[in-house]
Amino acid sequence: MAKQLINIGVSPNDGAGDSLRDGGDKVNDNFNEVYSILGDGSNLLNTDIDFGPNKIFYSNVFATEADLNAISASTYHGMVAHVHETGALYYSHANVWRRLLTSDPAGNISNYTDPLNAVAYSGNYADLTGRPTLPSAITDLGITDGSAGQVLSTDGTGNFIFRNVEATSIDFINVTNKPTTIAGYGINDAFNGQYAALTGAPELFSGAYADLTGKPTIPVDVSDLTDTGSALFDGSYSSLTNTPTIPLDINDLTDTSNLLFSRQYSDLVNIPTSFGSLTAISMALGVNVDEFSNDETMADNSASALVTERAVKTHVSNQLAGRTLLNLGIAEGTNGQVLTTDGAGTFSFQDPGDQIGNFTLASSVIDTDDSSGITITPAVTISSDLAVENDLTVNNDLTVAGNIIATAPGDPELYSEANIKLTAATRVEVTQSPFRLASFTNAQRDGLTPALGDTIYNSETGKVQAYVADTGDSTTGWVDLH
Repeated sequence: MAKQLINIGVSPNDGAGDSLRDGGDKVNDNFNEVYSILGDGSNLLNTDIDFGPNKIFYSNVFATEADLNAISASTYHGMVAHVHETGALYYSHANVWRRLLTSDPAGNISNYTDPLNAVAYSGNYADLTGRPTLPSAITDLGITDGSAGQVLSTDGTGNFIFRNVEATSIDFINVTNKPTTIAGYGINDAFNGQYAALTGAPELFSGAYADLTGKPTIPVDVSDLTDTGSALFDGSYSSLTNTPTIPLDINDLTDTSNLLFSRQYSDLVNIPTSFGSLTAISMALGVNVDEFSNDETMADNSASALVTERAVKTHVSNQLAGRTLLNLGIAEGTNGQVLTTDGAGTFSFQDPGDQIGNFTLASSVIDTDDSSGITITPAVTISSDLAVENDLTVNNDLTVAGNIIATAPGDPELYSEANIKLTAATRVEVTQSPFRLASFTNAQRDGLTPALGDTIYNSETGKVQAYVADTGDSTTGWVDLH
C-alpha cells in the first residue's frame, strides 16, 4: 500500500480537507502497514523482517579492536562488524568475537578462537600438497659434477660448469708476498740509481739565471719600460680617481669674500644722481606722478606726490611719538589679558579664556612648549579631511556618515576585549567576498564556552558546525550544517 496523505485543505477550517474520521483512518492504515512490515502487526521488531529483493545499505565500522571488545558478543550474537584498524571482518559467536579468514598474530582480541588453525595449516611443509621438490645436491639443479680441484664458474648468461683453476690478470699492487729486493726477482746487474753511473749522460743545468744563453734583459727601472698600451696612465683627466669637480658655470662658484661684487651701492659705476631727466612716471595703478617731495612733514603732499621712504618713515614716527593704546581710545586691561576685536572696529582687553573669535594660523603646526597633550572642551567641527598619523582613541560612540575604508597594506583587524556586536536595522550583508568562519579542531572546539547560535568551521571534519539546543536526541551541542 502506498502512503496515504491527509488532505488538510487550503486554509484553516475551510472545509476543503479530509474529515477528522477520514484523516484518522488514513493514519491508522499507514501505521498498520508499518507495524506489519517491521513487526507482527501489533508490535515492532519482534519478528523476522522480510525486505524481499531490496538491498540494505549500512556502515558498521569500529575504529579499533578495543572499540569492538567494548561490545558484548553474547548480547549481539551473529553480529558482523568491520574494524578499520586491522582491515578485517569479525562476527560474534559463542560469546566471543571471531575474525574471518585470518589469524590474530598480535593476540589483541580477547577470547579469540581461530577456527581455521586446525584445518588450514599445520605448520609442517610435508603436509602441503603440490609442493615442489627441494634440491638436496647441486646436481639436482642440472649442473654436471666436475673433477676434484675444479671450481664452479658461470658464463654470465645462466650457464654453470666446473673448470680447472686458471691464472688471471691482476694488478701488481694486489699481489701478496712480493720480493722486497732486486735480487729477490733474480736480477744481479741492475742500475744502482746513481746519475753518475749512467753513460752518455748530459751535463746538468746549474740552476743559475746567469748561465742561461739568449736570456732577455730584465729592466731595473720604470724608465726602461715603454707604455704603448697606456697601462700606467692614458693621459686623460677622466681616468684619474678622486679628481675635484671642475665648475662649468659661474653659478657653480661661491663668492664668500665678495670678489665679484662688494654689494656696496657706492662701488657701482654710472649710478644716477638725480631725477632731473625724468619727465613723467606712470605707476601701476595708472596714476601719473609729476612731482617729488622730500618734505618730512608731508605738508606739500598732493594726490599725485611720490614720497620717499625716509619721508614716510619720518612722518609715521612723528605721528606715533609718545602714543599709547590709551591715546587710541583703548582702555588698559589687567596683566595676562589679550587684545581682542569685535570685528567692527572696537578693541578691548579680555581674559584668554573669553571668546576671541575666528583666527588664522600663520603656520601649519600646533604644538605646546613641552609637547604635552592639548584638551579641547567643546565639540569640534573639521571642514576638511582629518589625517591621523598615529593611534586614534575614541572613548564613546564613533559616528560615520560615509564608509569606513582601510587603505593600509596587510589585513586590517577589528579587535575587542569583549564581544563584538553587529547591529543593523534589516540585516548584515557581506557583498563582495566569502565570509570565513574561525577554524577549530575538535579539541579546540570542546575547549570553548559556546552559546546557542555560535557557528565555527571544524578543520578535522571539514564541516561547518553550529551550537544548537536540539542535536536530534533532545540534547544541546554541536551539529554539522549540511
